Amino acid sequence: SSDLDVVEEQVALHYQFIRLTDEQLNDVREFILSELESAGKNIDHERKVQDRRIHRLQAEQTKLLEAHYADAVPLDLMKKEQKRIQAELETAERRLALISGDFEDGKSKLLKALDLAARCEQGYRDAAPMLRRTFNQAFFSKLLIDDDYTVTSELAEPFDKLLDKNLLEEASARKNDSRVLDRGSEKAPDELNEVEFEDTFRGADEKILVGAGGPSNFFGHNHIAGG
Repeated sequence: SSDLDVVEEQVALHYQFIRLTDEQLNDVREFILSELESAGKNIDHERKVQDRRIHRLQAEQTKLLEAHYADAVPLDLMKKEQKRIQAELETAERRLALISGDFEDGKSKLLKALDLAARCEQGYRDAAPMLRRTFNQAFFSKLLIDDDYTVTSELAEPFDKLLDKNLLEEASARKNDSRVLDRGSEKAPDELNEVEFEDTFRGADEKILVGAGGPSNFFGHNHIAGG
């Protein structure tokens, strides 16, 4: 086999070493969904606030027009109030769209990244040769292969968090605590700190998909898997 074939096989085996097992995938998915549910409650509250604000402003618009037609509000004042209401409406509608879109989109991408973290070895093996480099760029911020074909790496976001030992242990502990409670234990587990998703998974929307970009001088060595 060629030198490149050896390199790519070693990279594939490296993915096998770092990937999530089926059990870890289930544990982390349940953990993340639980945390996202908590975060979603805050999002739902903010969505309701903005919905009420939009309805109030729309009612103001109607009353303003009615008052103007009844000659109770002069034209210059009506135009000034219309401009204010319209600006507030646009702000509320923009924030409502941002809340809904960002949260659902981030959740979807995070779960896709999690699934990819479990099937990364097979995904790399199945990828066309020209896509393997891009696949690596999505997964790693640094991937080094020495003259003995030993592979070392640093994971890119969000995989550095999804495959983090502390997260895996906490997700497993959460599952075990749940099993204890399901068996009717009177003692509740200690409260676990919520994952701060904004910080922990920063960059999740940038590097999740195989087609995501990355540094051009990626491998830092003459052996370059995937061309």
